[in-house]
Amino acid sequence: MSVWRAILGLPVEQARPVAKRSYHAATVGRLFADFNSSSGSADAELRNNIAVMRNRARELARDDVYAKRYLELLETNVIGPSGMAFQVKARNTDGSLDAIGNNIIENAFATFAQVGNCTADGRMSWVDLQKYVIRTVARDGEAFVQVVRNRSFVHGLAFHPFEADFIVTGKQIGRAHV
Repeated sequence: MSVWRAILGLPVEQARPVAKRSYHAATVGRLFADFNSSSGSADAELRNNIAVMRNRARELARDDVYAKRYLELLETNVIGPSGMAFQVKARNTDGSLDAIGNNIIENAFATFAQVGNCTADGRMSWVDLQKYVIRTVARDGEAFVQVVRNRSFVHGLAFHPFEADFIVTGKQIGRAHV
């Protein structure tokens, strides 16, 4: 219509810019025709496929150099060679630091953190356990560590890390673990 308005000498209406308020990922067209999306939550997506996803992540960590390096960098940069530090800052009734008590607790923890005392099977130190947890969380998305209390351990307790495969998922309740 604006062509006729121009020929007849009538004022030409300016075209309004089309308001574009959407995400680029929300566009539909030939480029996104094979991009299947789901409206379910992440929990709903994983509920029936968690074992498959975990196994694929483990295979990637074994076979892909970038994934291996990522896990190594996590261990090196997050945990480090000496692990996360343990420092006690207990105070006396007057508000001053209890240096003697703090040293006793820190020395006891240092013996607990050694190989043979920290985990129930005696194979890991405190630093090894921290590296195991950070690697497992990055690779599997979760890590499980059981606190085991028993007087047979040097300090009366130890940690028992175990794989997420041993946790019964919703699909397996009432059935034999497959």
